[in-house]
Amino acid sequence: MIALYVILTIGNGALITISRSLNSALGTRIGHLEGSLVNHLGGMLCGAVLLIVGVRTGTWHGGLPFYYYLGGCCGVILVAASNYAIPRVGSVVITILLTMAQLTATAWMDHNGWLGGRVIPFRWTTLCGMALLIGGALLTHPKPSTRWNVTPRQPSP
Repeated sequence: MIALYVILTIGNGALITISRSLNSALGTRIGHLEGSLVNHLGGMLCGAVLLIVGVRTGTWHGGLPFYYYLGGCCGVILVAASNYAIPRVGSVVITILLTMAQLTATAWMDHNGWLGGRVIPFRWTTLCGMALLIGGALLTHPKPSTRWNVTPRQPSP
């Protein structure tokens, strides 16, 4: 069963990269926030179709805390910001920085047991992992003069 979770996680990682790249190209063509809107409308349509054909993963009884709905707002900001940033600094740097930010946020959330998760104390190895990710981001653009001063690609016709 663990192998299935590992395969699903690797597949999700690839889908995140493909999704971000598609959204960035879309955002470059129609606008960053507009691209985020199209992305989320497409996701809503896909989710609706899956529910209509009978794919179910739980039961929705309503009465959820308001902050559970903030995930969608976070998604809009994430997609719009990625649409803007990827053409300027590249997918590799964005992925490394997002991974570092995710590691930092999840380490803090786990440390405090937020949103019903079990408490997992912050360890020095987590800090080492974050430092390695920062180093990886810097290594992908080794020249300081060109690291963050990239001209965005022009969309193809």
